[in-house]
Amino acid sequence: MSSDGKKSNRFDWADVKPQLPLNFGVRSNGEYFHVPDAKDRLIEKVALQMAADNAKRLGMDRRSFLATSAGLATTLSAVNLVSGCENGSVSEVACDLDGAREVLDPSSMFLMDVQTHHVDADNEYDATWQETNVAYATAFNNFFSGSCPDDPGPHIPCLGRDDFVDLIFRQSDLHVGVLSTFPALTCEQAENIGYPMDSGICGDFLPKQAIADTRDLINEAAGSKRMLGHAAVMPNPSSHLSAADKDRWVQETLRGMQSAVEDFGIRAWKCYTPFGPLPNAMIEDLSRSQILAGLLSGSLIAEGWWLDGEYGQAMIEQARSLGAPLINVHKGVPLLSFNPEYGSARDIGIVATRYPDVTFLVYHSALNFNMSSTAQVVEGPYDPDDWGPDDDPVGINSLIHSIVVNGLSAEGRGRDYVSNAVAELGGPGARAISRPDQGTHIFGKLLKYIGENNIVWGTDAIWGGSPQALMEGFMAFQMDEAIAETHGYPMLTDEIKAKILGLNAARIYGVDVEEKRCELADDAFARARREYKETMARRPTPLRPKQVYRGPRSRRDFFKLWAKNPNYPA
Repeated sequence: MSSDGKKSNRFDWADVKPQLPLNFGVRSNGEYFHVPDAKDRLIEKVALQMAADNAKRLGMDRRSFLATSAGLATTLSAVNLVSGCENGSVSEVACDLDGAREVLDPSSMFLMDVQTHHVDADNEYDATWQETNVAYATAFNNFFSGSCPDDPGPHIPCLGRDDFVDLIFRQSDLHVGVLSTFPALTCEQAENIGYPMDSGICGDFLPKQAIADTRDLINEAAGSKRMLGHAAVMPNPSSHLSAADKDRWVQETLRGMQSAVEDFGIRAWKCYTPFGPLPNAMIEDLSRSQILAGLLSGSLIAEGWWLDGEYGQAMIEQARSLGAPLINVHKGVPLLSFNPEYGSARDIGIVATRYPDVTFLVYHSALNFNMSSTAQVVEGPYDPDDWGPDDDPVGINSLIHSIVVNGLSAEGRGRDYVSNAVAELGGPGARAISRPDQGTHIFGKLLKYIGENNIVWGTDAIWGGSPQALMEGFMAFQMDEAIAETHGYPMLTDEIKAKILGLNAARIYGVDVEEKRCELADDAFARARREYKETMARRPTPLRPKQVYRGPRSRRDFFKLWAKNPNYPA
C-alpha cells in the first residue's frame, strides 16, 4: 500500500519469485501459449534451488547472482540435470563468475540476429494504430515484456525504438541486427476491400518509413552500420474481391515493394504464407468484439497462400527484378487466425529449385507446424525413408522433407555446400537450449540436411527482452554424441556455431565481416556495451520484475481478458 492508503501498482520484491535468465513458466505473445509442463516446473524448481546454493557460496543474494553469466550457467546445469544430459562446461563454471563469463561469452564471434522487433510506441507514424488495430495493440500491451519496468501497466511504451536500442546493443553483444515486422492492413486498405469501419484489425504498428528511420538513426548514432531492415509483403488478396480488384491489390503490392527499395533502401522482404485478409463475408455482420473473439477462438481463419502459387510467384519475380532477391518467410509457429495448412514448408524446396538466384530464409524452420493441432511438436529425427514425395511431416521435418524431395539436401555434398534455402533459429534455438534432448535432433538434422552454411541466428528480440541469454545458451549447448552417432548427425562445433551466430547471415546479407569488425570495434555502441559489462561485473543488477509474466495463465483466462474489455485499449 502507498502512503495515502491506495494500492500501489509497483511490485513488492518480497512477493515476486526470483526470475531465471531463461523462462520456463507461462509464455505468450497474445497469439499462442506455452503452458509449462511437469518438466518445465521441475527445471525451474531445481534451477532456483541451485542458484540459491551457488549464490550463498559466493556471498551474493540470489537475484543478483541470477543476473550473472554464472546464473545462466546454473540454469543450464539444471536443464541438463533434469533432462539427463551432460554438459561439463556449464556445470564447472556455475559457481565461478569470471569463468562463466569466459565460457559463455559470445562476443569473440561475429554476431548477427536476423529477427528482431519493436513497435511504433509513440504513434509517430500512425497516430491511431493502437485504437484501430485492437488485436495487435492488446497483444503488445499484455503479453510482450520488452524493457518494461516494475509497473504492470500497458507494455507498448516498453517496446519502442529506445528500448530496442538498449536491449539489442547495450544489454547484448550483438554486432548487427535485422529489424523485421508483421503483416498489417492499413485502414485505407481495409476500407478499400469493404471491411467494417470499426473492425479493430487495421493499422500498421511499424510501417516501412519507421523501419528505415530506425535503421538510419541507429547507424548514425553508432557511427557505423549496425542495422538492416525488412519490408512486409502481403501479396494475397481476399477471395471475396472481384478479379479486377484482386489484380489491383497485387499491383499495389508490387508497387509497394518498388517503393521500399527506391524510397527507403530496403532490400529484403518478410512474408507470412499462413496469413492474409479475411474474406469480407466472414466479418461484415460482426461487431469489433465478435471479430476479435473469432480470431482468438480460431473460428475466423485467414486465407493462406503458397510461394509457388500465383501471388507468391508475383512477389518473387518482383523481388528479382528489383535486385533484392532475399525473401524471409514465416513457416510453422501457428499463431491465432493463421491458416495451419499454409504453415507447411512444402513449397520451400519447390521455389528454391525454381528460383536459384533467390534466397528463401525460413523463419522458425517450420517449428510446430502441425495440420491437426496447435499443440507443440516434439522434435525427433528425420528419416527420408519414412516419407513419400507427397507427404508433409510435422514440425521442422516439413522443411527438411521439402528440401530432400526437391534435390537440395546437404547430405553428401561436403562442408562447403551453400544453398538458397536457409533455416532460421528463432524458436528452434530456444527450444534446443531448454530441451537439450530435442536440441540434438534439431541441430543435428538441420546440419545434416540443410547444411552448416545455411542456418542463421534469430531470437525474436525484443519481444522477450535482450537476446543475450539465448546467445550465451547457444554457446554452451552441446549435442549428445550417442544420439548424433545413431542418426549420423554432424556435431555442433565452435566453428559451426560461429557460422550460425553470424557468419552465414553476413554472407547472405552482403556484410563484410572483417571490415565490420574494425568498423564496430570502437563505435558509440561498442563503448556503451563495454561500460555496461564492466558495471555488471562489478555490481550485478538483479533481474527486474519486468520479466514476471502478467498475462493470462490459460486459454480461458485469455478469453476472460477480452470479454472483460474487448475494445482495449480503445
